[in-house]
Amino acid sequence: MATNKPRDINPERLIQARLIRGFSRQEIADAFEITRQAVSQYENGICRPKPEVMRQYQTYLDMPLNFFYSQPLQKTNTAFHFRKLQKSTNTEQGCTAVRLGFMAEVYSYFSKYMEFPETNIPMKNEYDCYNEAEIEAIATQVRNQWNLKGRPIKNITALMENYGCIISKFSCKKNVDIDACSKIFDLNGEARPFITLISDTGVSSCRERFSLAHELGHMILHSWADVDYTKNKAEHNRIEAEANYFAGAFLLPFDEFSREALSCSSIDSFIALKDRWKVSIGAMIVRAKNLSIISENQAKYLFKQINLRGIRKKEPLDDVIPHDEPQNMYNALNLLTENGIRSGDEILEDLTLPVEEVSQICGVAEEQNSFFSPKLRPIIRLFS
Repeated sequence: MATNKPRDINPERLIQARLIRGFSRQEIADAFEITRQAVSQYENGICRPKPEVMRQYQTYLDMPLNFFYSQPLQKTNTAFHFRKLQKSTNTEQGCTAVRLGFMAEVYSYFSKYMEFPETNIPMKNEYDCYNEAEIEAIATQVRNQWNLKGRPIKNITALMENYGCIISKFSCKKNVDIDACSKIFDLNGEARPFITLISDTGVSSCRERFSLAHELGHMILHSWADVDYTKNKAEHNRIEAEANYFAGAFLLPFDEFSREALSCSSIDSFIALKDRWKVSIGAMIVRAKNLSIISENQAKYLFKQINLRGIRKKEPLDDVIPHDEPQNMYNALNLLTENGIRSGDEILEDLTLPVEEVSQICGVAEEQNSFFSPKLRPIIRLFS
């Protein structure tokens, strides 16, 4: 017998909708002309928003109506690792965390139709602290496992995608004090790492490459960390320092970089190395100091020269070295639409997520029309 019982609103979706649009609870309360307490009660599932309030959620936040009635992924307690400035806000971090969840939803949807590269990342699943020598050894182990040897990494995004990372890049309309964020999701018994890059117009390719290597460091060294652990400031600072050291060691391997950096004593000599290794001058100076190739005083002098030249924020070659663009999620979308399995509109209907979020997750340029982009050579394959 049919009933007129209304569909249940998912409180978690109310939180996600607010965060993805960058609003606090108080800002929603002011916009909807309700109390902050009411917003909290909606988000905690204590009471159900009235129909007129739900219309405000849909129109003011510009979200598909079905989004609020759909089921998000089950939460996992693995840590969110933010590569960020201290001044980044809770709202900015919440928005970034929601985007990682959306990425996992899109990946889970695509995985029903096709295979992605298997995760082949040597994660350390038990708590540990690492000294510099241990991190050097781990970085060397990963490079050897991935057959990189002492060579510069030409495209770190493609490399990490091919070894199981799911990577998406998001552009922001306003300045955000977060470069990247990562989290390991347990999906159908599979530990899959997800990384989001926040790409503003001023972010260089070298900075993005270092951010990816930094997040890879977290995946390898700190996969055991949970949400509560990273809330401890001292422990958070320690694992951030470990991930930074890993990034330098992974991008600039000990033996080869040491040989090439021995003759570097000026900014110009590091510029030549930057063209080869695609790592920022500042990061190479820090790496050379860590390896005792240059002294603390030499490093201070070089950084002083960087400031005098006015190249701290924008270095030479930043406009020349191309950005690495994620491909796997785009190729998955392309496979479904080009093979007539699901149209762009059907995919959006299935996912219930905002079109611009799906577009950015999949790396398409222009919202809906870009769901029908030209074919690319896929690096993932459909199930037979």
